[in-house]
Amino acid sequence: MSPSVMNKTTMVENEEEETEVTDDDDDEGDDTSAFHPFFVLEVEREHILDQTLNKIKCTDPTELKKHLKVVFKGEEGIDAGGVTKEFFQVLSEDLFDVNSSLWSNRFGNVGNEIVNWFNSDCTWDAQGYELVGLLVGLALYNGVMLDVHFPLAVYRKILGLSLGVEDL
Repeated sequence: MSPSVMNKTTMVENEEEETEVTDDDDDEGDDTSAFHPFFVLEVEREHILDQTLNKIKCTDPTELKKHLKVVFKGEEGIDAGGVTKEFFQVLSEDLFDVNSSLWSNRFGNVGNEIVNWFNSDCTWDAQGYELVGLLVGLALYNGVMLDVHFPLAVYRKILGLSLGVEDL
């Protein structure tokens, strides 16, 4: 399925679920034990990376299996997929920037695209990279394609294929 078709499908599903939640909310009243089908993430745009990492760290893993709804503090907008897509775009620009100290572009560019590699001088611990993986997974789970480029070795490792000298 192409990314544009996947994005439209996700938007339609989100709209349907939003309608169902609105209908259900009218019937339930003030019942605090009700199931909430969304993981709501509220962050300030100026502190998107730090706040997102801190909130993801403290979140129960079962919550991350819900559809994500993003709220930018101080901004109006209903998240029917567009706000989530913008959230991941802004977040990935910060997260995969070589100035974040997680990544290096020592291998240069492939064509017009910068290839990210793990920074050997990184000040983050292994949990930082785990959170990056969690955020990438969360984006994919919510139907958002990220504009991130890794060397072939990373994709081979994810797929469980053996690595050779030619992959480095």
